[in-house]
Amino acid sequence: MAKDAWNSHQGAIECKMGVSLDSNLQSASFTAQLYFVLTRQLLAHWRNPSYTAIRWWWTILANLLIGLVYFGSGKDPNSLNSLTNTIGAMFFYVNVATVPLLSAIVPLISERAIMYREVLSGTYSNSVYGLAVQLAELPFNLGAALWSWVIFYWMVGLSPEGDRVIYFILMALGAYWLMPAVGQLVALLSPNIGAAVGLGGLSMTLFQLTMGFLIPANKIPPWYIWMYWINPLRYIQQGLTVNQIGGNPLGDAALEDLGWKFEQRWWYCFVAVLFFILGTNIGIVYATHITWIKR
Repeated sequence: MAKDAWNSHQGAIECKMGVSLDSNLQSASFTAQLYFVLTRQLLAHWRNPSYTAIRWWWTILANLLIGLVYFGSGKDPNSLNSLTNTIGAMFFYVNVATVPLLSAIVPLISERAIMYREVLSGTYSNSVYGLAVQLAELPFNLGAALWSWVIFYWMVGLSPEGDRVIYFILMALGAYWLMPAVGQLVALLSPNIGAAVGLGGLSMTLFQLTMGFLIPANKIPPWYIWMYWINPLRYIQQGLTVNQIGGNPLGDAALEDLGWKFEQRWWYCFVAVLFFILGTNIGIVYATHITWIKR
């Protein structure tokens, strides 16, 4: 996929960059290398409409399904039933709309052999490839976050307050960025698709069990509580929930039962998600130095 897109546009990119891609581009600047690898990744997405369409359609369909199940249930913040439904809607939004984006494992593994060959030939560095893979995902992640706001947010009847809307979009962007990034990291750390899918599925199952919704934090066994603290899904769920139901006495009481606080939504929840995104991206850059080529 990436190879065909690159070959068809190689001449144009060489002209813009003023560099021959047949030469050793380790001597080219970091910016020049990043430009043509990022261009190739974007073209690869464009030339593979099936993968892109699946992501878009799943995002739209998942948001519609959850929105229909919880339609209008978040309109009354002073109702305990409404608060309970909002918490449930956020849980299913995180686990149904974003977690399946771990499917980013498959295309990255299929392109990995090309990356190995071109890095070994000196076309670009490992770090450039790892960064370009992440930057190429940004337009899709932002689009998915906006679709969630347009469909899910208003169908459920969540708060129209400006700061809560902005927070939701930012957290949704973080979720849609983090999940494919985790999938890509798992892909680079695994020898084949089977191992990557197994490792990704096991990790997400454990994260779903320890995110503080199915099992409250005070009920998680002591030998598993560490997973609660390093669980990225927990912070996404917590941030989205406290943003919606916090700020009034009934909502704050419900959050207190979960051990969450409305005042922590920015410096604790949102910053934690950014920390996981940064850590995952750094992990991807370093994981590109791992090779599974059989010699």
